[in-house]
Amino acid sequence: MGRVERLQRPDGNTVAYARTEGRGPAVVFLGGFRSDMTGTKAVALEAWARRTGRAFLRFDYLGHGQSSGRFEDGTIGRWLDDALAAIDALTTGELVLVGSSMGGWLSLLAAVSVAAPVGPGAALQRGAHGPWHAGRFQDSVGLGRGSRLREANACGGRLRGVRFSFS
Repeated sequence: MGRVERLQRPDGNTVAYARTEGRGPAVVFLGGFRSDMTGTKAVALEAWARRTGRAFLRFDYLGHGQSSGRFEDGTIGRWLDDALAAIDALTTGELVLVGSSMGGWLSLLAAVSVAAPVGPGAALQRGAHGPWHAGRFQDSVGLGRGSRLREANACGGRLRGVRFSFS
């Protein structure tokens, strides 16, 4: 596993993270509700990234795992802010966002926030609430094959390409 480091947040809290250097697009793992970056999925993805020379980032939200703060003080909005701060400060170039459970939802919100292209490369897996796949998602937001969805980056960072997946 990668060495755990800390990203300072403006309110004095820290986001714990582990990063693997490599080629892009970088893979970013967004964990689930009350999960942490040492879980089976995050560690397995990191091992794959190391074997394949791929850049990889995993982190804990406020009140999760090795990050500071109390879980009870967290909200979806705060955890999204943590994710965006980590993505903006710790990655460059195109990304593949992989989310588990709540992290799947946060990966969708993060993709829109960092000016994400949504196209044939997007991968959505079957979830608890029914089958989702890239075609249905594109249809639901009115995008055709090869279309791109661009939104302003809430973090003020550069425009970047993002592909996403969740389980």
